[in-house]
Amino acid sequence: MIKQEYQEKNPILGEFGSQKIYLRRYKCNDCGKKFVTRLDAVIKPHHRYANVFTDKLKSFIETGYRSLRKTATDFQTFLGVSPSFTSIRNWQTKKLKNRIENIDADYSGYYCYDEQWIKLNGQRHYRLTLYDYILNIPVTEEITSNKGYKTIKEFIKSINKR
Repeated sequence: MIKQEYQEKNPILGEFGSQKIYLRRYKCNDCGKKFVTRLDAVIKPHHRYANVFTDKLKSFIETGYRSLRKTATDFQTFLGVSPSFTSIRNWQTKKLKNRIENIDADYSGYYCYDEQWIKLNGQRHYRLTLYDYILNIPVTEEITSNKGYKTIKEFIKSINKR
């Protein structure tokens, strides 16, 4: 026998604002397991705003850089919701690979190495870049949390492994 309960959520699903949704929760009396209706396709777990807002953000900033304040104003004007600056910044931030490689070119063999420090989520990281001096194109780029001797040596040796 399965017992039914209802769980109430108030996600913001788009231009309609906050919506009251009741999710069915089931509990099996025999084994004690609980089951919930999944909404992962529409809204990520433990998030308030629907996945649609990430797409809307892309359309707002595709013409160029928009500050967080102006982007929040756009959301208020066009959709009638005002997400926090932190929410907007999180929608802009994507988890990317730490290494970018340019593999479609024939290189001259003369390389230059450069490094810069950057701040990601309040912590210092380093962007290591190896580029072709003659063709003036990047060969490999990597973001790392330390710039020790071994890290730089492995980064430079990675060009020879191809």
